[in-house]
Amino acid sequence: MGDRAMVRWTVPSLLVAAGAFAATPSVGDETDHRLAGTLLAITGAGGGDLIRMRTDGSGRRVLARDVQSAAFSPDGRRIAFARSGDIYVMPAAGGSARRVVGGPYRSGNPTWSPDGTRLAYDSCTSGLLCDIFSARVDGAASIVKLTSGRSRPGDACEGEAFVGFSSPAWNPRGGTIAAAMSCWSEEDPMLLGAYVDASGTGVTRSFTARAFGSPDWAPDGARLAYRNRAGDAALDEAAIFTMRRDGSQNRRLTPLRSNTDTINNADGPTWSPDGTHLAYAKASSTTSGVPTQTWIIDSTGRHRWLVATGIVPQDWAR
Repeated sequence: MGDRAMVRWTVPSLLVAAGAFAATPSVGDETDHRLAGTLLAITGAGGGDLIRMRTDGSGRRVLARDVQSAAFSPDGRRIAFARSGDIYVMPAAGGSARRVVGGPYRSGNPTWSPDGTRLAYDSCTSGLLCDIFSARVDGAASIVKLTSGRSRPGDACEGEAFVGFSSPAWNPRGGTIAAAMSCWSEEDPMLLGAYVDASGTGVTRSFTARAFGSPDWAPDGARLAYRNRAGDAALDEAAIFTMRRDGSQNRRLTPLRSNTDTINNADGPTWSPDGTHLAYAKASSTTSGVPTQTWIIDSTGRHRWLVATGIVPQDWAR
């Protein structure tokens, strides 16, 4: 991980302490709104058809099959996606895909560098023991390992032997990658958040959360949206939160249980190109709690509406 010392960075409000806030939202129907831009989504929660669609769910077009995760390039002209443990790049309008990352390990969750020349992704040697890597999009042999998968005294994992990293999100304004950090412990496994230096010097900050995941940076690079388990742990309820890059102004956007929501497991937030809204996946079944609906919410948390069922959002481009 390099010689840079890891700094323990604790944001108490990420533990859903007093101060986390979500406004009471108004819920519209799926035809109430159409916002600018194009949504990239996947049919099914575990992977399926990769589709483009308008922000009201119309105009759907299948681009690829058997896809697990995907992201638009910064200019919106290309798409990186994961399929069967490899990473591919294809034109955003559709066409042939080119493999960028292959090999014996299972790779996924690609995210683009701000200049569109590199992809960061997670790659797992076994189970959830994963690290973050980056590779050139043009296929040149320049893979860089950004995390070490080992804990050190004084970090947020408190000396656990193995640390796994997943779900990278490259800040559009700089060299920081947000990621989920798993601390392996038989007694008390933890899923925290981390900032990883994109140059390969390792983790620069870590912060506590019940179950941090699916980070996504706002277009200005100043705010981070993420999933965090905030409700009944036995039900694995989770909500979408946002915070500033320094951890301040942390707030919960999506609701927990209410008169209009009997199950609220939310995941996969993705910002609109202008930073005023987020698309996210929400569970529709009290049986599985698996997010299988696409919803949109404004950045204040006051207005949200259903866009599509059976579709999980991945990214949002102009």
